[in-house]
Amino acid sequence: MANKVLITPNQGRAGDEIAKTMAGQALANLRTQTEHATRLNNSFMLDGTEEMQAPLPLQPVPTADLPPASEHEGATLYDETLQRMVYSNGAAWVPAPTSAELIEIAQDAIGSILVDSDTIDFTYDDSTPSITAIVKADSIDASHIKANAIGTSELAATAVSAGSYTNSAITVDADGRITAAASDVAPGLVRVATGSAASVATFDVSLAAITSGPYSGFILEIWDCVPVTDGVTFSFQMSTDGGSSFNNTLYDYILIAENDAGVGTSAVGHSVASVNVTTTVGGALVGNGTNEGCDVTIKMMGNQLTTRWNRGTMVACHISNAATPNLVTQNGHFAREASSYEVDALRFQFNSGNVSRATWALYGIR
Repeated sequence: MANKVLITPNQGRAGDEIAKTMAGQALANLRTQTEHATRLNNSFMLDGTEEMQAPLPLQPVPTADLPPASEHEGATLYDETLQRMVYSNGAAWVPAPTSAELIEIAQDAIGSILVDSDTIDFTYDDSTPSITAIVKADSIDASHIKANAIGTSELAATAVSAGSYTNSAITVDADGRITAAASDVAPGLVRVATGSAASVATFDVSLAAITSGPYSGFILEIWDCVPVTDGVTFSFQMSTDGGSSFNNTLYDYILIAENDAGVGTSAVGHSVASVNVTTTVGGALVGNGTNEGCDVTIKMMGNQLTTRWNRGTMVACHISNAATPNLVTQNGHFAREASSYEVDALRFQFNSGNVSRATWALYGIR
C-alpha cells in the first residue's frame, strides 16, 4: 500500500473541504458551549445571589473512557462504572470516599486527637468503634474534688449502726472510719450483782461479772449481817475456780480495831485458813441481839491478775455482844500467799453457827 500524504487546507480542493469541515465542527462546538452556558446561567438566580436553582448536569463517564489524569489534575468527574465521583490528583483518578468511609475517617480523626491526662486514660477501639475513658488509679486528690462534695451515699458503709452512743468504746480503722461502736458505762462504780442470805452456814458471792467484764476491781458491801450464835467472828475465803471450791490455806491479814469506849487492839493472821474481818475488842465479838450484827466493806483491785499475791482492804463495824453493847470499828488488809490465779468468788461465814440473815451488793470499779 502506497504512502498517503495529508494535504493542508491551502493545498487544493481537498484542503478546502477539510477547512470547511473543521469550521463546521468549531461552529457546532461553539453552539454546544453556548447551550451549556445558557443552561448553567438558567440554574442561577438573576438577582445576583447566584443561588443554584437545579443540579448541574454531569456527564457520566465509564472508567475505561476516563481521560489521562495527568492532563486533568484537580478535575472532577462522575465515574459511571463506579457510580462515584472521582478526582484527579495528577497521577490517577481517585474515587471520592463513601459515607461509610467518611465516618471511618472522622472516627479515626477523633481517636487520633485523644490525649491522656494525669487522671484520665483514653482508649480508642476502631473495631467497635468506641472511646473509653477511665480514671487512673490513685490519681484523684483533693484538688479534683469539690469542697463538701462527698456525701453519705459516697461513703462505704460499715457495720456500725446509726445512733447515739454514751461512754462509747469505739474501733477506728487505718482510714479513720469507725468500724465498731458500743455504749458503755461511765467510769466509776457499777452495781453488777446483789443478793441476800438467810439461815445458812455460809453464803457465796460470785465475781464472774467482774472477771469477765471491763473492770479493774470491785467493792463488795455486806450489811445487816447477823449471826445465829452470839459472840462470833465473821470471816471469808477465796475461790480460784468459780466457786467450785474455796482455798483454806495461806491467808494473811492485819486488823486495827477500837470500840466506842476507847479500847483498842490489833489482830493478825499469817498463813491461816481464812481472813477474819472482825476481831475481839474488850473481850466482846459480834452479837446477835436485836440491834447487833455487822456491816462489812471489802475492796480488791486487780483481782484478775495472776502475777502477784492477790490482796485488798477491808473495813467493818459491828455491835458487840458485851453486857453493854459497844460499837466496834475494824480496818485492815488481807492477802493470800499464792499467785498465778485470779480471785473469782468469795465465801462468808461466822466461825460458829449459821448466818441468820445478810444482804450484799457487788460493784465493779471502772
